[in-house]
Formats: sequence, structure tokens, C-alpha cells
Amino acid sequence: MAATDLLIDNYDFDSLGFTVQDLPDWRASPLRQWVTGSSAMRPSRRLLANDPLYGASSLRIDGYFSAASEATLLSNIDKAKGRLDRKGEVTVEFGDQTSRWFYARFLGMVLGANDSGREFRASGAARQRATLLFDRPDPFLYADATSTVSSITSTLTDIPTGTAPSFRDVVLTITGASGASDPVITYANSASTTVKTLALTASIGAGESRTINMGTGTIVDQASANAIDERDSGTDFPWTIDPRDGVFATSSWPQCKITNTGTQMSLAVQIRKAYL
Repeated sequence: MAATDLLIDNYDFDSLGFTVQDLPDWRASPLRQWVTGSSAMRPSRRLLANDPLYGASSLRIDGYFSAASEATLLSNIDKAKGRLDRKGEVTVEFGDQTSRWFYARFLGMVLGANDSGREFRASGAARQRATLLFDRPDPFLYADATSTVSSITSTLTDIPTGTAPSFRDVVLTITGASGASDPVITYANSASTTVKTLALTASIGAGESRTINMGTGTIVDQASANAIDERDSGTDFPWTIDPRDGVFATSSWPQCKITNTGTQMSLAVQIRKAYL
């Protein structure tokens, strides 16, 4: 593995003297089946998170803490526990692929028994075996940084994806224009066939915008910072950017566009790419 073996919430556990010795093949997708067909039949994020068939799995990281003295060793173990205990969801990434990480919940730390798990040396150096246990309800790996395609107008524009649906950090931003109203966002597959539409009844003038968060299911007027519901009856909301609406292997991507009444508005689509 690389010099930085383990990062949790972007904190380098190497700095606490922790070395990873063994772990399952964390890149192997826990998905035993993947749903194809129409968008209406695809599993929601909630199903993916809670149904073992799709994604629930556990993670065990075996390793050891080492330090120049027992006092430092115990202090580092306490610091590690302090960073993990009573936390909800954390991000975990390993040194040989630090551009992607996954979400997990810390369950506990198991320390090896003193007679076999801790070693003291004549120099005063000490080593303690430890196992970190996590629950991994989300099956996907995620890119460190979000990706944004900006300045989308009335022409369908490619939205590059990872190899899995982006359920997190899917944020659409509509930028208004003078006299502009009633935007319709179209999400289409790589063959330009409409998959979903989101229509709003709203006047969004120059200098105004709407932020649409598909993860939280909210639409925010940036001027007032208030959540508002301007959706047309029967419109699609929320939805996600799905690589199955394209062909990843050939870089054929899902697409988006925005149409409206009056001066053309523009759209920006932000996603955090997800990977199996």
C-alpha cells in the first residue's frame, strides 16, 4: 500500500502509528445483483442502503498501533478512539486509491490481548494489535471531489458519470435571465430519449437562481435562502444521474438541458461520481 495507508474523515491514521495489515478486498462490489429496466423499477437509495441483496456489508480492518514508548502508544490509541467514537457516518479511504472513498459507520475497536496483542521492546518501543470494525450500508465508492457541468442551455449536454448511480451531492442550479420564467429541466439517456423532467412554475430573473438538491429533495430560492415548492403537478422529483442511462465503456453519457419561456436560462449540474 502507499505511504498513507488509511484515512478516516480525511484524517491520516498513519500519524497515530497505525499500520494496516489485512482487510477484505474492499474494491469488490458487494452487489450480487443489479436491477436493469425502466427507471421506475430501479432500487431507491433507501433500498440500496437497507437491503443486504444490494449493498449492506461490513468492513474489518486488521492492523497495529506502534510508538516509541508505551505512553505514546496508549495516547495514540485514545486519540484514535476519540476520532471514531460517537460519530455517525464517516468516510474511509485507503492509501492505494485515495481519490475514492466510501461511507461507513464505526462499530468499535478491538484490541489484542496483552499477552499476544501488545509487544514491548528493550528500546521502549511498543506495538498493539487492533481491529477496526465498520458497517458499510452504502455499497458504492465515491470520488473525492464533485464534478460540475456548467452553462447548459436548450441543447442536451453530456453529464459524465462513474460506474454507479450518483445518489449523493446531485445538485442542479438554475441561473435566471431577464424576463425568464417556467423552466423545464430534461434528463435524457445517451440516445437523447427523455427519462425524467422537472418543470417549475416560477419567474427567475437576471441575478436570481434556484438550487435543486436531489439528495435532500429541496428547491431553494437563493435570494431568500428559503426552500420553496414551485414544481408543476406530476413533474418528476427527485431523481438521480444514472450511468445505466448511458454506456460507460464508450463514454456515452446521460444528458441534461433546460428550456424556458423568455430569455434563455442556464443550468449547472453537480454530481459526486460513484463507482462499483
